[in-house]
Amino acid sequence: PRVLLDDIAGFRRELNVHTGRVHLLQHLQHAGALHQEAVAAPLHQAEFDAGEVNRTLARACYRLASQDQLTESYAPYQVTGQWEVMYELWKHKPEWYEKYSHWFFSAIWPKYDGEYLTTRGMLELIRLGPSQNAVIVAQAIHVARCLRVADQVFGCDSVSKATVDMPNLYDAASVQPWTRDQTSFITYEKKARVFNELPRWLQNLVRHFL
Repeated sequence: PRVLLDDIAGFRRELNVHTGRVHLLQHLQHAGALHQEAVAAPLHQAEFDAGEVNRTLARACYRLASQDQLTESYAPYQVTGQWEVMYELWKHKPEWYEKYSHWFFSAIWPKYDGEYLTTRGMLELIRLGPSQNAVIVAQAIHVARCLRVADQVFGCDSVSKATVDMPNLYDAASVQPWTRDQTSFITYEKKARVFNELPRWLQNLVRHFL
């Protein structure tokens, strides 16, 4: 299985660099896998701060992906996540990350047109990859919707929740207002869950009256 990382659909922070955020991201996006020379080092030089939520997600991913590394046949889980989380994974264990990055790790980048990438959109991109099973790693309140959407994308028998405990964290400096505090996020999450289930509810309603 691969480990799916989701950082509450973003927590993206602006890159404070002279070349400009869009130019730098378009340059880095060609790298695909987040490896040191092409991506992580420029982000580090730009003093990019991905935030505590992304750092926590990255460390949880490391605990999962590296749990059997003392065995002779060890290979980490495939890890796919938004680029901020993958950057923090590299910062947390750079030598380990570099050793396996070309085979087991890949980052999901912002769209060139600036369109918002939803939780479903991210999972659908990951579903295009070779793995048919998924372990979900997500923020505590977000994980329920992640699992529900992943069930719809991957199939109910192919998804499980990570065995690590994720704290209920928020990021006051997030560029997405609904992720800055618990009240804002719960309000957003309620709407998102209803929106996700609405097609199924409507289908059941139609079946009931036909």
